[in-house]
Amino acid sequence: MTASGAAEEKRFQQFQGQTGRDEYHKKMAKAGCIETREILRDERKKELLEFHGQGRKERKVFSPLPRAGNRKGGVETPESIDDFRQTCGEGPTSGQQIKTNLHKIGLKKANHMKLYILRWEDNDELCQIIMAPYNTVRELHEKIIKTLGMDKSRNPEPFRIMFKKTNIFINDETLQEVGIVHRDSIHIARARRRCLILSGSSDGTVKLWSARTFRCVQTFPHQSCVNSASLSPDGTLAITACTDGVVRVWSAESGEKVASLRGHVLSATSAAIGPSNIFAATASEDGTALLWKLSTGKVKHVLGGHSEAVTSIAISPERDLVATCSKDRMGLLWATETGKCVVKLVGHDDHVVSIAFSPDGSSVITGSNDRTARIWSTKSGGCRGVLGGHSAFLCQAQFTADGTMAFTATYAGTIRLWDALGRSGHAECLRVHRVRSAIIGAYVHERKLSIIAEEERRQSRAIGGMEIRVYCPDDDEPPIKLDGHTGSVTFAKMLMVT
Repeated sequence: MTASGAAEEKRFQQFQGQTGRDEYHKKMAKAGCIETREILRDERKKELLEFHGQGRKERKVFSPLPRAGNRKGGVETPESIDDFRQTCGEGPTSGQQIKTNLHKIGLKKANHMKLYILRWEDNDELCQIIMAPYNTVRELHEKIIKTLGMDKSRNPEPFRIMFKKTNIFINDETLQEVGIVHRDSIHIARARRRCLILSGSSDGTVKLWSARTFRCVQTFPHQSCVNSASLSPDGTLAITACTDGVVRVWSAESGEKVASLRGHVLSATSAAIGPSNIFAATASEDGTALLWKLSTGKVKHVLGGHSEAVTSIAISPERDLVATCSKDRMGLLWATETGKCVVKLVGHDDHVVSIAFSPDGSSVITGSNDRTARIWSTKSGGCRGVLGGHSAFLCQAQFTADGTMAFTATYAGTIRLWDALGRSGHAECLRVHRVRSAIIGAYVHERKLSIIAEEERRQSRAIGGMEIRVYCPDDDEPPIKLDGHTGSVTFAKMLMVT
């Protein structure tokens, strides 16, 4: 008798006065005793061989290890030796299986963090969510939106995420890197809307200004001229399109370059970043537009439907569409999921230089060198209204923040406000403003108009270059000067970010 068998026999003799051998074996097997399991396995293999060898008339009572409950509440009998070996003869024992499963459950629980989502204003608990340390801040943001049911709203109210009284920017940084651990409290607060001015110059600089203090808060240097720039909807990232064909992504907070997107052959003309900083879209004079995935910096789709240079590009609020316009007199709408053209906007008689979505994503507005702007349906591609009456080329056509109005601006110094909803059945001009300088940008917020114009320096001709002035006609105040560029200003735009 082996040492293990002797030890087993000794334990059985100690237990013999209480119950029989079968009950003893069952109890020890349930307790996960490996030695007892091996003895049971040998005995029941032998019984199984006898069971199948003697025929059905002379069967012995056979009690296999429990597998799965049958309809009568009992246990299933193995059909063959292979079946028996597969279930309990070979492989790990029940004790080892339990230990392995408990280890897996422990690892799973160790990678799970319960986070409490609280409202910042009153510290009221809104929900509890389960995340993992390797999840990103972007995934946390999307999980909060889904848990609170904001994804079902047509226009959900933007919010900011706060941890330990500090704003967390929505990016691909992991929760572990941020410092969030199990049972931490995450606050969400209403997004503070900030008005910023973004301007570019032939001197290779792009400057970010505060529209409240009119001070430069960030400068993004380049080695070549910048054609266009834009901010992400949350104001954390800036993207610039340069004449060297490279599109660069910057951190608006630190001013550091985050990525360089190289894919265009000729000069990059326009760039935009979509909601949640997932996609970036770029346009070029080579007649193509590219849709990038920011987390990897790789091209997701090549949008090559234009026959001439692409002049402007935009991403819809729902991230499902990309809009492009070109010198071929057309505007195109592309599906971000497939990269295919879904709608063509045909009607302009000259180069289309500007395109933008409405806040609800149901319409787009285009501005053209034919001195008109048009409002289109994103579903059918039909023209909803023609905004005419301009005496010069348009530099900008855009919707207001609430979507009820649209405005158009020309290089000749004229800006018009329009009824975007078409209550009267046609496009109606509501207001007209004129300045003596060349308009390079405009913005309307809460029906307050701001005009950005370019003027030549007056202090010293030796300095040269141009300067930016911001006019607010509704306030009857003198224009505010934004002095910082040494070269000619190529673009300027006023943006509202959250």
